[in-house]
Amino acid sequence: FAGIFSPFVFFNNGRLIMFGENPNATSSRFGFGAILMLCFACYSDYSKWLKVLLIVSYLFTILYLVLSGSRGSFTFVLLFSLFIAWPYVKKHLFITVSLVIVALLFSESFLLSFDFSLFDRFELLKEGNGRFQLMENAIKIYEDNLAFGVGINGYDLEKMARNMDHHDSHCIVTSI
Repeated sequence: FAGIFSPFVFFNNGRLIMFGENPNATSSRFGFGAILMLCFACYSDYSKWLKVLLIVSYLFTILYLVLSGSRGSFTFVLLFSLFIAWPYVKKHLFITVSLVIVALLFSESFLLSFDFSLFDRFELLKEGNGRFQLMENAIKIYEDNLAFGVGINGYDLEKMARNMDHHDSHCIVTSI
C-alpha cells in the first residue's frame, strides 16, 4: 500500500493482481497471515505497541483481501476472525471499537479510489455459480477423449474451442 511494489501490481476486471499470480492463490496466503496476526495480537504476551502494529497489519491484509476479489479467502478470514477475536473484543471493547472506527474512516476514502469487484462477485452467486457449468464442460471434454485424453495444453485449447472460455473449473477432479 506504500507503492513499493507498484511495478508488480495491477488491476484486472476489478481484482488486484500481485506479481502476475492468480489473486485467489495470493489471497489464501494473505488470509492465513491475517489469521496468525490476529491470533498473536489477541493471545500473546507481546507489548501493547506490537499488538497495535499487528492489528494495523491485519487491517491492511483485510483490505488486500477485499481488493483481490477472492470471495473464499475473504469469507474464511472474516469467520475465523470473529471466532478468534470474540473473547478479546468482549474484554477490550473500547480499543476494538476505536480501531474499527479508524479503519472504517480510512478504508472508505481509500476503497473509493480503487475499482474492486469483491462485492460484485458475491452478487454473481445469486445468479448461480458459473463453476458448475465449467465443471460440466470439463467432463464433456473428458467424455469425448476417453482413450488418450487431451493433455494440459489440449485441455486449454478445447476449453477455448468449445466454449470460448479459458476459465478453469477450480475443481481438481474435473480438471484432471
